[in-house]
Amino acid sequence: MSWRSPARAGQAVTASMVFGPVIQIRDVGGNVTVVADRPPYQVGDFTPGAVPLSVDTARRQPSRLLLARHQVVPFTGRDTELDALSTWLSDPELVSVRLVHGAGGQGKTRLARHVAAQARAAGWLTWRVLHTPEQQFAGSPWESPGGGGALVVVDYADRWPASDLHRLITDLNTVSLRTGLALRVLLLARSAGFWWAALRDRLDSEHAITADAHHLPPLDEDIDRTVLFDHARERFATALEVPDTAGITVPDLTGAGFRQILAVHMAALVAVDAHHHDRTPPAQPHALSVYLLNRERAHWHHLHARTEARRPTSPEVMGRAVYLATLTGPVSRDDATTILTRTQVAEPGVATIIDDHRFCYPPTTPAPSSRRCGPTGSAKTSSPSPRPDTHTPAPTTGNPTTGPPPPHTTSSPVNLPLNPPPGLPVRSPFWWKPPTAGPTSPPTCCTH
Repeated sequence: MSWRSPARAGQAVTASMVFGPVIQIRDVGGNVTVVADRPPYQVGDFTPGAVPLSVDTARRQPSRLLLARHQVVPFTGRDTELDALSTWLSDPELVSVRLVHGAGGQGKTRLARHVAAQARAAGWLTWRVLHTPEQQFAGSPWESPGGGGALVVVDYADRWPASDLHRLITDLNTVSLRTGLALRVLLLARSAGFWWAALRDRLDSEHAITADAHHLPPLDEDIDRTVLFDHARERFATALEVPDTAGITVPDLTGAGFRQILAVHMAALVAVDAHHHDRTPPAQPHALSVYLLNRERAHWHHLHARTEARRPTSPEVMGRAVYLATLTGPVSRDDATTILTRTQVAEPGVATIIDDHRFCYPPTTPAPSSRRCGPTGSAKTSSPSPRPDTHTPAPTTGNPTTGPPPPHTTSSPVNLPLNPPPGLPVRSPFWWKPPTAGPTSPPTCCTH
C-alpha cells in the first residue's frame, strides 16, 4: 500500500507518544521501499462515557441494553474492589500490572469503565488496547497528560497470545522509562491460568514489573438483589419507553443462578420487555436466555421477511453464523469465508451471509470494515465470550423452547479443530475453546 502526502515546509512530532512507526519522507525520487514493524495491537482512547442507544434499536434487540458501553444501569457496589484499584493507581511504581478475573457477567468491564472514569477525572490518560495481529494501523500519537499517568485497559487478556501480551507491556515499560510517565495496565480475563503465572514471572524477572491478580467474586449474600432488580427495571423501562412498570412482580432471585449482577439485570430486562408485549416473563436463568434468544430470532426473521431492503440470509442460517462467530471470535473476512465454507454454511452465498451478519451486529473495532468480521451480539451463555472489539449474540445451542440441540452445534466444533487448518496463519483465531462448566450465564450483548 502506498500513500503520499502533500509537500510541506516541515514535518515534526513534538511532545507526543506514538504507538507504531512514524515515517516522514520528503523529496524522494526513484524507487523507494519502506518496511516497518507494526505491533500486534492497537492503542485507542478509552472513553468511559455511555454510548447512546435509540429506543427503536433497543425495542428490536433488547439484549443490547445490557452492553457495558451503554451503561443503561449505573454502576453500583464493588466498594472493596474500587478502594483496592484506587490504591493501586497511587502506588509509587512507574509501571504496574493488575489482573482482574472472574466469570462472565460479574461486571469486570463495568468496573474497568468506572475506574477509568475516576482516573480520567483526576487527569490521567485512559487507553484501551485491542489485539490486532493481522491489521495495519498508522501510529497513534498521544499528548502527555498534564497530571497523573496513563491507565491502560486490556479486555479478554486471556485470549491474547502470551508473546503479544508480553510485548505490549514491554513497549509500555519502554515508554514509561523514556518519559517518566506512570503507567497502570489493567488486564481483564475470565481466568488466571498458566498464561498469567508465566507472564507475571517473566515481567518480574526481566523487567522488575510488579504484577498481581484479584478475583472478582459473585454477588455477596448480604446484597439485596431485589433492590438491584428494581433499580435495573426502572432504567430499562426508561430506555424502552415502557410505562407503568412499577407493579412488575420481582421473581425469586435467591438461587445460585442470580449471583451474577448481569443475571439480575437480565431478569429485570426480560420482565420489562415481557410487560411491554403483554407476556408472562420466565423466571429461571435458562428460560430468560431462551426469551432473549427468541427476541433475536424475531429480529432476524423481520429482516428476512420484509419487502424493502430485505436481508437474504434466513433466520436458520443466521443462527448458524452466530453460533460459529461465538466459537471462533473476531476474524478477518477471508477467514470468515473459510470458516463458513468449511462448516458448509453457504446459502444464500458466503459473502451475503457475512454482509447480513455484519448488518445485524456491526463490529466496534476501528479496523476498516473490509478487514474484520466480528462475532456477533449477545453471547454470554456456556460458549466462549466474545472479544472486546466486537459484540456477539448468543449462540443458538438449542431449539427456541425445548428439544435437542440442532446438528450443527455438534458438527461445527468437529470442523473447527483446536489447531488452525492448513492454509491459515497460526495466529488466526480459527479454533474454539470448549465451554467451561458452571451455571449458564445470561446470553446478552454484554462484554464482561
